[in-house]
Amino acid sequence: MKLYRFFAILFLVLGCLGLVAFFGGMRSVNAGVFVFPFVLSLLFWMLYRKNNR
Repeated sequence: MKLYRFFAILFLVLGCLGLVAFFGGMRSVNAGVFVFPFVLSLLFWMLYRKNNR
């Protein structure tokens, strides 16, 4: 289940980049650019923790 951990970290990084783009004003983006990856990251992290117990 290392794939779940990989996806959790990947979506966390994408969410952080989206957060920087949203608050940094580099581009005109909506809030979904960082909310959706954070939600997916949380989902994959919970799946990873569930399968490693």
